[in-house]
Amino acid sequence: MNRRIKRLTKSFKYASKGLHHALMTQQNIWIHVAAGTIVLIFAIVLGFDSLRLAILLLTIAMVLILEMINTVAETIVDLSSPEFSELGRIAKDVAAGAVLLAAFFSVVIAVLLFFPFLFQ
Repeated sequence: MNRRIKRLTKSFKYASKGLHHALMTQQNIWIHVAAGTIVLIFAIVLGFDSLRLAILLLTIAMVLILEMINTVAETIVDLSSPEFSELGRIAKDVAAGAVLLAAFFSVVIAVLLFFPFLFQ
């Protein structure tokens, strides 16, 4: 049992290091964090109920998680192929496209959630 707790503790430590690295090195994550924070504050001021807040939080989390996965894809491509590779470019572009798609739909979701509050 003690070994399991140590492994679990190490897992959290490594995950924290990864999150810290992403926050310290990835400019786009800061853009998403700032936008998400502003939107959350606005939602709280408007009095969003718990369901709307949960949807908003899941949407923000989706964008941040995909941004981190994009960072992983870019790092793996750079590690495995330091010289230019067409397949590497495709992998990076598709990962970045996933973030763009998530960001686009997060705006759509925000508009749907905020619309009733702004025009009542």
